[in-house]
Amino acid sequence: MKISTQTGSFMKHFSDREIVDILKDAGFDAIDYSFFDVQRCNSDVSDSEYKQRFTELRKYAEDKGLYFNQSHAPHPSSLIDEDFTKRRFSELITALKNSSYLGVRNIIIHPLQHLRYYTGENTETLYEMNLEFYAKLIPYCEEYGITVCTENMFQAYGDSYKLWDSTCSKAEEFVRYVDGIGSPYVKACVDIGHTVLVGENPVKMIKALGHRVAALHVHDNDGIHDEHTVPFHGIIKWNEVAKALKDIGYSGEITLETEGFMNQYKIPKELVPASAKYMAETARLFSDMVINA
Repeated sequence: MKISTQTGSFMKHFSDREIVDILKDAGFDAIDYSFFDVQRCNSDVSDSEYKQRFTELRKYAEDKGLYFNQSHAPHPSSLIDEDFTKRRFSELITALKNSSYLGVRNIIIHPLQHLRYYTGENTETLYEMNLEFYAKLIPYCEEYGITVCTENMFQAYGDSYKLWDSTCSKAEEFVRYVDGIGSPYVKACVDIGHTVLVGENPVKMIKALGHRVAALHVHDNDGIHDEHTVPFHGIIKWNEVAKALKDIGYSGEITLETEGFMNQYKIPKELVPASAKYMAETARLFSDMVINA
């Protein structure tokens, strides 16, 4: 089973090609490209410029023996501000197209969640809005040959540390979303760290989604804060998660989303390569756990 990690953790200090080199030396097999910086998917930049940039980066990675397995679109996908939401949709399409130049199979695009969810009055409204939102993405998925993965989310209100349910945060609703959209181009990315923040069992979610799971965000936390640290540094029972992934026949990559590990410990630039190796060893251990579960 291949292991991957996102580039967002490294972009503060390194260029795209330097990141490829670091991840190759660390022992990763694949790369999850982060389009968090909208300059990487600004719809005002010419397509020819982006095509050259990302096809060259793809070749550079492939020459090193790596590939881009997935990408992450900028987020949030929407706000109350309609101008922002319209501009963001254009950026999402550009990120999707640029992902095709990288050769990725799956792009993670967050569901709409700009309305208060946990009190219940907007649950159905958001469901209908998201069905329309993902339906608008499907023609682009078909054109560029990429699957969009929606993700289980949470919301935060006030000054307390309490995190609340949001779109797809519960297993049953996540299944309802994917099935309701009803397209082979829209599947699920299970964010394992997000599950426990709202009291959901990651094993339950993985088993409920089953064949719908096309991608993972693998990270750990203390059950209170969205720490995005490496597995085995928090409360998640990774042996149980590994067994659940084995049970559903998951065959995708083990993709870390552990940018919090870099930030939490304020790792200096000089130690980033060594930290990347530790991340890769952790991902490889978890991959082996899934294979041998």
